[in-house]
Amino acid sequence: MKAEMRRIKTMAESETTAMDGLEEAILNAIKAEDDLTDLLSVMLFERTPEGLLIQITDKQGFAMFATAQSQPGDRAALLLDLVARALRRVDNPIIVQGHTDGAGYSAEAFGNWELSAARANAARRLLESGGVAGDRIRKIEGMADRDPLIMDRPLDPRNRRIAIHVLRQTPLAVNLLPEFSNKYRR
Repeated sequence: MKAEMRRIKTMAESETTAMDGLEEAILNAIKAEDDLTDLLSVMLFERTPEGLLIQITDKQGFAMFATAQSQPGDRAALLLDLVARALRRVDNPIIVQGHTDGAGYSAEAFGNWELSAARANAARRLLESGGVAGDRIRKIEGMADRDPLIMDRPLDPRNRRIAIHVLRQTPLAVNLLPEFSNKYRR
């Protein structure tokens, strides 16, 4: 039993190192693109017990998607392409989520639920066209405005985001959880 725990711990640590490298590769790719360096501030990385959560948020002066639209703008598409190229370094499964802010829309047929799901699917298509194998995508989720990044400000542009969760293939040993979870880095 101890040998098995050591093996799992070693594998988990190796996978964590790979995810650290993935974050570094994404940041370096953005830094190498002169016209995208101002978007470093929209990239959030969080270690979770499930893996690495990569979030690309809107900010004042930058929106990934035009209002009520599901096709990303050119700069957002380029950013997602850079993420896709880095994701080719690992073979972990992926979940893609779309999030909206708290603004409602009058069109009953296309509200925040539909919009967030359509944006997640558009991000999935871009990841796949950037070289991420389609069978790595485990789920596409439209989260609407139900999981805001900035809880007390539902209209904050950072609540509009695409989240890409790179899932661990090796579970973290219980004694490693506090060390690897809930770390925000930039």
